[in-house]
Amino acid sequence: MSKNHRLQRLQQVMVQTEVDLVVLWPSANWIYLVGHAPIAVERPTFLMVSRDHVCAVVPAFDQQELIDKTGLADVFAWDDAQGPPAAIKKALHRVTGEKVQTMALDDTLPFGYLKALEPHICGVQTRLASEAMTVLRRTKDPEEIAAVRKTARLIERVLEKADTVFRPGVTEKQVELNLKALLLEDGAETLDFVLVQTAPNSAHPHHLPGSAAVKEGEPVLLDIAVSTGGYYADITRQVCLGRPGPKYQTVYAIVRRAQEAALEAVTPGRAVSIIDRTARGIISEAGMGPFFTTRTGHGLGLEVHEPPSVAEGNDLLLTPGMVFTIEPGIYLQGEFGIRIEDTVAVTEGGVERLTVSDRELMVL
Repeated sequence: MSKNHRLQRLQQVMVQTEVDLVVLWPSANWIYLVGHAPIAVERPTFLMVSRDHVCAVVPAFDQQELIDKTGLADVFAWDDAQGPPAAIKKALHRVTGEKVQTMALDDTLPFGYLKALEPHICGVQTRLASEAMTVLRRTKDPEEIAAVRKTARLIERVLEKADTVFRPGVTEKQVELNLKALLLEDGAETLDFVLVQTAPNSAHPHHLPGSAAVKEGEPVLLDIAVSTGGYYADITRQVCLGRPGPKYQTVYAIVRRAQEAALEAVTPGRAVSIIDRTARGIISEAGMGPFFTTRTGHGLGLEVHEPPSVAEGNDLLLTPGMVFTIEPGIYLQGEFGIRIEDTVAVTEGGVERLTVSDRELMVL
């Protein structure tokens, strides 16, 4: 989908929802609409979209690159000596003629940016930009899904090299650094999550790698989320030097069944919550319900976590093009945690696993 078409779709939604102006900072929303955003620092930087115009306010040193990479005609620059007030005023006049009743602001807009806007938006009703942007971004086009699939393949190529970074005595942190090096060598652009969690640290879903050492027969949870071409994939697998104990194998089989059942539950027209309910039902039937303490998944694309949330209570209907993770888990404090995670896309006929590697325990 062209960036111009994305802007046009946003403007159509703005008319439908009676929003006069959308103001974004250099976020994933900005990149989605025009393809490139300046580096977000403390200097106020805005993309402003009205129902018939688009312009930007940027530090002077970012002006030419933004024009070159996006083709935006109206980019208002300011330097550190002047400050941004004059540029913001000119931009608002250009996109709306200063007649703004309702403005939608980027949900993650920094407080300092908001303070820079405040003198210019007195009396304006404000809303969250996610009301419009989520509608646009939660359904991916084929090019976006291909980008996620490409990132998934990169992660899985690196996982195939797991035997080169694991040995008894190596620490979580050392494994993390070695995996990051392999990911960068293969083309990863960002390294948002490379979690390496030995038991019992794997019982904490988001434990950060530390000094704990890998031991023979002790499983290690690996959760990797990186991006290429701006798009993320996310995968969690378990590795073990040798065969783990029988309790671990029993719990692993429960999580494996739950994840497979959740995948089979993905059908266009059904509620997102069905996926969570299905996985949770399998784990509860096995007597492990209290130890499934997370949601079943999250959307991803230009961000590693974005809508939809795959959780109970989300009655949004599944539609082709949605991309999210399915990652049920069981977390036994003091012992171990097991999570099996794939990135998937909803298709016309059901679901496609974009991460296609074997979901069995990786015994090295």
